[in-house]
Amino acid sequence: MVYATCTYAPEENEGMLDWALGKTDDQMEILPWEPPVSNWMEGITEWEGKTYSPEVKKSRRILPNKNMTAFFIALIRKKD
Repeated sequence: MVYATCTYAPEENEGMLDWALGKTDDQMEILPWEPPVSNWMEGITEWEGKTYSPEVKKSRRILPNKNMTAFFIALIRKKD
């Protein structure tokens, strides 16, 4: 599954992934991947005193440039 947003709000991005990881009792995983662009960074694990699972680092924040706007993407898989 692909989880994607057009926002940088950690509450809608890493926060939702962190929540889902906790709710599924370790039945899902975020897959590591490298976008085919150079303007990206890993997901963040801390925001305004809130700490997220280290797993969310596998998500990607695409940084805006002259060709695209910013967005957030995570690849998620149900564990076998």
